[in-house]
Amino acid sequence: MIREQAHAKINVFLQVTGKRDDGYHTLESVMVPLALHDTVELVATEAEGVRLFCEHPPTADPEDNIVVQVAKAMQARFGFCGVDIHLTKHIPIAAGLGGGSADAAATLRGLNRLFQLSLKPEELAEMGLKFGADIPFCVHERAAMAQGIGEQLTFLPEISPLPVWLGTPALTLSTADVFARVTPDDFQHRSLAKIIEAWTLGEGARLNALCTNSLTVAAEKTSPAFRTFMQRFALHGAQSFTMSGSGPTVFVIGPDALTLDRTDLADATFRFSILTKTL
Repeated sequence: MIREQAHAKINVFLQVTGKRDDGYHTLESVMVPLALHDTVELVATEAEGVRLFCEHPPTADPEDNIVVQVAKAMQARFGFCGVDIHLTKHIPIAAGLGGGSADAAATLRGLNRLFQLSLKPEELAEMGLKFGADIPFCVHERAAMAQGIGEQLTFLPEISPLPVWLGTPALTLSTADVFARVTPDDFQHRSLAKIIEAWTLGEGARLNALCTNSLTVAAEKTSPAFRTFMQRFALHGAQSFTMSGSGPTVFVIGPDALTLDRTDLADATFRFSILTKTL
């Protein structure tokens, strides 16, 4: 049996820079892995195929789960025997925290170990990219600047962990719907130099003040309930807070994460909240 941790991520910086002819938006982002994680356990079996076991499955049909899809793709390519995958979820689903991508990446790493395929992380990342732009980042689980559609990674220095508070509201946002609301007016070309410097120096308070996400406007257009949530969250003591990915989770990083009144925040507004840290 092989066990892998699948770590959540936040985008401490995200800007949409344009749109390609194939419909994909180009991005510039700084992504950071978190201690919050799912667990993926893999066991080789004599039976054929891939079986997924999960108490709270992200999809109703296991065949639609990205974990099963990447496992079957590896099985078809390398011809190994059957495998049972036990997925334990802790990262909220459809929250902008990369849970599905992290699970897929952990599955790739785990299968590589289980069947002794000797694939390099770069090879696993290339395989994962076919299933999701965030999977290459999740394979490496290192802070990085991401460009292109998110697959072009430049790794950042490792620093001491910073506290991170996460709050996921009791609503959902479709990634496709959010990106559909993005207009050329939302395209940005801001420099990443200051936020990368703040990260490199481990300056949590400065980093938090510099965090930004240009998808926030599109997310608020997509869901009036999310707009109301953002306004309400601003009243709860966060000096600066940012949406991660395409939402709806918001986060605070650095010292401010420790000073939030989490008692007041732990109400019906949130379906999930936690104080965690960067890796």
